[in-house]
Amino acid sequence: MNEAEQVAWAEQIENAARQGVPKPCLADKQPLSTEDAYRILQCRAEMRSADRIIGFKGALTNESAQATFRTAEPVIGLLFESAERVSGVIDSTEFKKGMIETELGFRLTKRITEPLRAVDQLQAVIDEMALMVELVDLDFAQFPPTLADLIVHNAAAKSFIRGQSKPFAEFTNQSQLRLEESGICLQEGTASEVLGDQRQGLMWMINTAMTLGYRLDAGLWLMTGSVGSVSLLRPGRYGLVCDGFETLTFEVV
Repeated sequence: MNEAEQVAWAEQIENAARQGVPKPCLADKQPLSTEDAYRILQCRAEMRSADRIIGFKGALTNESAQATFRTAEPVIGLLFESAERVSGVIDSTEFKKGMIETELGFRLTKRITEPLRAVDQLQAVIDEMALMVELVDLDFAQFPPTLADLIVHNAAAKSFIRGQSKPFAEFTNQSQLRLEESGICLQEGTASEVLGDQRQGLMWMINTAMTLGYRLDAGLWLMTGSVGSVSLLRPGRYGLVCDGFETLTFEVV
């Protein structure tokens, strides 16, 4: 696929997103490699020059998600500034097939210019972590989409919410994340479900983003992927609970 074709596909996807129609599946129309898919995603980011990239997101980083999408390969996506919901209020009418994912996020404390070779190096480049909730929209024209189609659609990203930070030095893979609605547990999981070790997930995200040509500047957040299962997005009052963290509360209206 040449550069002109990549730009054309990026424009088509951006138009579909603005019009609110199902996400088109490009792999049905012509062969699409993961390299092409990541380049199309980069083209989309370049078309959104006013919408700052404030971090990266991991997807398909646990076995359950990989089984759903029939792959054993994780993917990386972008966190755009416009997607953050600081108010903690989510409008359900903005979604067609919305789902709730519970995750952990980690903040870079310095710019990274060289690939990481061991998880021990993370302590020098990450200073904070936080509970995070991602709201995705699985309104694909074909489901499940191919891996390439998932990439070009930024892993179905729509919105995200970030909780209060705490020091990365307190990290443990044994953390239990529990999503509650009005005090009733909807789903729970253990941090280590992400690639078997959140730190391995972080190192993979950092090195992959660098390979793709993105800058890894201080202040960016890395959201490593869903912990546990996912829940249907529907109106209600929710809380993401984890020992040692302030509960992340949000409302879907």
